[in-house]
Amino acid sequence: MGLYDPLISSMTPGSLGTKFYNNIGDAFLSGFELNLMMNVSNNIALSGVFNYSYGNERTEILPLIPPFNSTFSIRYSVTTIICSLKNY
Repeated sequence: MGLYDPLISSMTPGSLGTKFYNNIGDAFLSGFELNLMMNVSNNIALSGVFNYSYGNERTEILPLIPPFNSTFSIRYSVTTIICSLKNY
């Protein structure tokens, strides 16, 4: 992934040079998202988001696309104040 060009100076001392990437001309991306929310009480809510992503270029799977991703959160709210904790 990416090619180094040692002729262009880098900003980080000790690196191999500047890395260049090429765009993929013919790629396919697909996926879905599931969002769940449950009110535990009038003030507390739990939520979860689940994502699945898939990408390929003809016969190769695209790199750096995480296939599964999820986020969980708990939310506490009182009239005008809302506090939320999230896990990525």
